[in-house]
Amino acid sequence: MNVMRKFEARWLEEEECNARVEQSWWRAMEEGELSMVEVQKRMLSDLWIWDREVLGELERRIKNSRRELERCRRRGINQEQVNREHILRYKLERLQDQHHVCWKQRAHTA
Repeated sequence: MNVMRKFEARWLEEEECNARVEQSWWRAMEEGELSMVEVQKRMLSDLWIWDREVLGELERRIKNSRRELERCRRRGINQEQVNREHILRYKLERLQDQHHVCWKQRAHTA
């Protein structure tokens, strides 16, 4: 049985999402996909591959991000470390937002 996966709203939080959608759309057009349904299937399939191969498991990414932030906080304080901590905190917040969006989407589709 071929199960059609749904679009993950959390992908919209990723900077690369728009570029990935556009790239998939043009590739489908170049390969002669004329039906919108087929184009959408292609795009969704490409996004799921991107999710699996590039993004990886969200909870693991959150755990790794927390670990990296904690290591940063243990280092000496200087402007470079302060800037790095700010970036790492932002990254962690974005991942946590994705996690929230993911569960919110699941609650609406259950």
